Amino acid sequence: MFQKISVILLSLLFIPFSVFAGGDSIGLSVSPQKYELDVFPGESFDYKLEIKNLSDLAMPVKIRMADFNALDDTGEMIFSEAESVSSQWFGIDNSEIILSGKEKREVSFSFSIPNEAERGGYYNVMIFEPQMPSYYFKEGRPKAIPVVGVLFLISVKNLSIDSEEEFSGLQIVEFSIPKEERAEVLEKIAGVFSSRGAASVQSAYNSSALPFAEKTPSSFSVKIKNNDYYHLKSSGKIVIYDIFGNKAGETDLSQKTILPGRTRLFKSEFLPEMPGYLKWLPASISSFFLNNFFIGQYQAEVTMQGINPVSGENSGSTQKFSFAVFAWKFWLPLFIIAVLALVLRKRIGKAILALIKK
Repeated sequence: MFQKISVILLSLLFIPFSVFAGGDSIGLSVSPQKYELDVFPGESFDYKLEIKNLSDLAMPVKIRMADFNALDDTGEMIFSEAESVSSQWFGIDNSEIILSGKEKREVSFSFSIPNEAERGGYYNVMIFEPQMPSYYFKEGRPKAIPVVGVLFLISVKNLSIDSEEEFSGLQIVEFSIPKEERAEVLEKIAGVFSSRGAASVQSAYNSSALPFAEKTPSSFSVKIKNNDYYHLKSSGKIVIYDIFGNKAGETDLSQKTILPGRTRLFKSEFLPEMPGYLKWLPASISSFFLNNFFIGQYQAEVTMQGINPVSGENSGSTQKFSFAVFAWKFWLPLFIIAVLALVLRKRIGKAILALIKK
């Protein structure tokens, strides 16, 4: 049975709980919080980690192993406590301990890879769960207990195979403007003009499939798939160019770990480069100009890098797409006001000339 596991479970955790009868709170911390191991079949290792009781209460703690995987796009972890191949590689010296208040203790465990282990990535979590007696809790209140975990990202290597195969690495499966920032009305209008053979529209915007934005996009979405046997660490950069090839802005994509066969969504915040003639304006006004004065066609280019934890090889991939920006909600009222002003100006001018003649 698979269950979702909170990200906070995997970090140093201290959460006060008022559900306890004495008003006390409990919490645990572990160190280190993650092991990344590159191993060969037949190898064995001994390790120690440190666990600390952050509360004043005595705390019985049960230690157990589980597998974990990640959901596509979000990377949210799911884990299974059903006995798996890799969880059997771990041996914990003492899986049930009692920590006195504020006590810090070392936990020893062994890790042995069988000779027949197949190459690839194996992912486990060592879970530390307090076993609090029922009389610790207030009657009628939920029994919430903090749990901490230590991640194990294990890469079982096979030199004879790894050296012969190239690192297949990452694949950019999607690069786009988020749907909530696209102007579907403008896209439909462009599609209608294009389907009727409006050559001027097609030449200006390349195709009816060109995405439109109502203002300068504040973010871009990038989906990366890991096609390798091992997890990889991926990061990248997005650069925006105007129709003349000049850089209009850039943004970095922070590093994320992607498990084998999984897809991960990178959503970046984007802020165009501030032109020199706008730098003297207050931030709120210059931001308004940046959001509404980007007009025309632009090109976005993403470059992603992925590092294979076994070979250390760096794999790169680049993808581009064009998009158009037209802040019609801002410019259309201005256009209408300008037309009305021009019409009124002509009428007022004629009225003044008529009065002069009289």
